[in-house]
Amino acid sequence: YEKFNAKGGLEITDLSYKSADLPQGMLIQSAKMEFAPSYVNLKNFDCLIGKSDLHLAGKIENFIAYALTDSAVLKGSYTLTSSLLDLNEFMVEEDSMGIEEDEVDDTIPYEVIEVPSTIDFSLNSSFNQILYDKMDMNNVKGGLLVKDKSVLMKDLFMEVCGGTMLVNGSYTT
Repeated sequence: YEKFNAKGGLEITDLSYKSADLPQGMLIQSAKMEFAPSYVNLKNFDCLIGKSDLHLAGKIENFIAYALTDSAVLKGSYTLTSSLLDLNEFMVEEDSMGIEEDEVDDTIPYEVIEVPSTIDFSLNSSFNQILYDKMDMNNVKGGLLVKDKSVLMKDLFMEVCGGTMLVNGSYTT
């Protein structure tokens, strides 16, 4: 695969999608991706989902080796921005799904979620506003790092409930 010479790109403009699972619809305004055997570079991904706008860019490296071997490390770095993320548009009432609370069989035991040792990935994000239930969060910024079987939350900052909050944390397996 290292000698496989394949390069290309993908461009999308004004692609609209709507379904029963996504009734608010999604419009990919613009997306541009370049790829080669050693990387996939997402130059831009700009979309609207309902009232929410999402803008993503970044690069993944070593994906073929990661898929074909047990030891290769998948590396990536992305940036996600939005002026509005309305999470309420993604929430579904259990009643609307046709599931009664008594019908849910919750007998599956909880297990530790393993963080792979072969992933080195960072995500930096910035949201002007996030709406969740009745909460209005503003100026939400922070980073996630997945590396060495750990997930690190770094400098997650937000203005919420009349104050500010800064969170740092980690999860390791």
